Amino acid sequence: MKKEDKNPLKENSEDIQRVNSEIEKKQLSAIVENIPAGIIIAEAPSGKFILANKQIANIWHYPQTARADEFKKYKGFHPDGSQYKSYEWPLSRSIRTGEVVKDEEIEILRGDGTKGWISVCSLPVTDNEGNIILGIVMDLDITERKRAENELKENKMRLETIIRDLQFLHL
Repeated sequence: MKKEDKNPLKENSEDIQRVNSEIEKKQLSAIVENIPAGIIIAEAPSGKFILANKQIANIWHYPQTARADEFKKYKGFHPDGSQYKSYEWPLSRSIRTGEVVKDEEIEILRGDGTKGWISVCSLPVTDNEGNIILGIVMDLDITERKRAENELKENKMRLETIIRDLQFLHL
């Protein structure tokens, strides 16, 4: 019987690479899960979610275990009030056309029926040949900022009305 020559250094090196790869995956997963923004990574061209962190669930008010097809029932609205069509969402545009979207503000109807606002950034991920293989989207909940902006606008209008009325009284 011929004993196979095994190279313990090679085997040890492969074990170390495998362990390092697992550590890197866990670190990346921990980072994505703890980022204070909603992150979705989706396959191209299908749009199937590979990963959606817990912040997506918090922003959209739906269970983190929800499937991607459940997410489709939630709605977003353009500034003119018209509803986003599936192909108009930033992630869809990035996957289909390679568009990089920065800070697109969208009014949303959440899973629990409440309204909110998100600022969305998305981008395609390509392979070595330039083919789009993934899309990544980041949602920031800007609902409180938008409420504050609207309050400021309303207060400004009230003050302008008061000033105009006071000027009229002094004439």
